[in-house]
Amino acid sequence: MLSKFNLRQYDPLATDRGVNLLQLRERERVIHRVYMTHVGDELHHSGWNICSSCHDDASKSRNKLVLPSLVSDRVYIVDTSEARQPKLHKVIESKEIHEFDVGTLHTTHCLASGEIMISTLGDKHGNAKGDFVLIDSETFKVKG
Repeated sequence: MLSKFNLRQYDPLATDRGVNLLQLRERERVIHRVYMTHVGDELHHSGWNICSSCHDDASKSRNKLVLPSLVSDRVYIVDTSEARQPKLHKVIESKEIHEFDVGTLHTTHCLASGEIMISTLGDKHGNAKGDFVLIDSETFKVKG
């Protein structure tokens, strides 16, 4: 079993059966895992690519899960179009995030403007400087 505190293991995103999970052991519950590409990321508060205020817009779809990493400052984008078998869509590397002097990525928020906002706890050097970084929800390019 992977421990969320073991920084020598890859962080997984696990998909479960969606049944009464208390009656099943972990190996029976989990039907799919997506492993992140680096060891020690420490995935944190995830969110979606599209805000709930876009639900009346048929051209928008909540099909990408946004996973910020506390330790590595990476952002993983997971395609959830196939709910029972999500797959890694894109990795935003820390160097892209650090261009805006932010780090220690914390919580993902989707904005009605079509952008993804991630709150940060520090700068690229680890100093305690809270801020935000914006990401385009369609291209997943870091905007600032």
